[in-house]
Amino acid sequence: MYIHDTGCTHNFAKKIFKAMNSEPVYELLRTVCKNLEASKKAYTDYLVNGKTFRFAQELKKYNTRIMELLSAKQGLLSSSLQQDAATLLAHYTSWIEKWNTLAAEMNPQPDDVFVFVNDITFPKLAAQNIEMVHKNLTPISPATEKDIPALIALINSAYRGDTSKKGWTTEADMIEGNIRTNETDVLEFMQQPDTVFLKYSNDKNEIEGCVFLQKREGKLYLGMLSVSPTVQAKGTGKKIMTAAEDYARQMECPAIFMRVISIRYELIAWYERQGYQKTGLTEPFPTDNTFGTPKQPLEFLILEKSL
Repeated sequence: MYIHDTGCTHNFAKKIFKAMNSEPVYELLRTVCKNLEASKKAYTDYLVNGKTFRFAQELKKYNTRIMELLSAKQGLLSSSLQQDAATLLAHYTSWIEKWNTLAAEMNPQPDDVFVFVNDITFPKLAAQNIEMVHKNLTPISPATEKDIPALIALINSAYRGDTSKKGWTTEADMIEGNIRTNETDVLEFMQQPDTVFLKYSNDKNEIEGCVFLQKREGKLYLGMLSVSPTVQAKGTGKKIMTAAEDYARQMECPAIFMRVISIRYELIAWYERQGYQKTGLTEPFPTDNTFGTPKQPLEFLILEKSL
């Protein structure tokens, strides 16, 4: 899918998208859950290694991180998670106070046994509730200018060059060249009115997918849908498409349309399974060869989905 024309300001788009998903909330839950998992492992290591101070220190490190995160950012969470967060915070606050008291009394060496009585049972249900909400949140948010290098690398790897051949969205067999877009074009698109790039980030905060969205004449244009070739066929594309449809509804767009190279039969069939239909309209393929030289005559089909 290609974009060459204009068409909701980026800040306005971010405000609308915030109602669908909150990046700060997702990042908080992601970090809390990452440390909960690390704490579980550290506790197991503590038990199997004789409950020594060395391993107790490692356990405290992760528990302290969880306590500090919840203490500083609990207010970001929805009302449905406030009680779970408060329960976890109370548990870790008490646990760390007792840990510090015993450490001050014992002044233990790394291999000394370090055990204290903690009469507060770990609130497993509260932790599970937070982990479940995190699992169900969509890690999709508006991209910003600082994301441009990662977006360019992703888009180019998904469409062009040998790397793209690891996935099924490659255009390498029909277009010569390794560049699908560049920093100048992506920055220009971001600065246009009624435009947003959505990004899909993994648990390491690496961008694995993206899509370009732009309101044009009352409808939403969708372009440059990209998923890293190394993680394709895992449902990421469908999640991004769902987010795009939610965004279109927020923008009061009754339909989404796109341009797809006419001989990309497998990709067109995939979009048709997502509810898109051929409109019967076509557009010529760009002739300036800025982003590659066609190996054969090409044209675009226009697909559209009513919402």
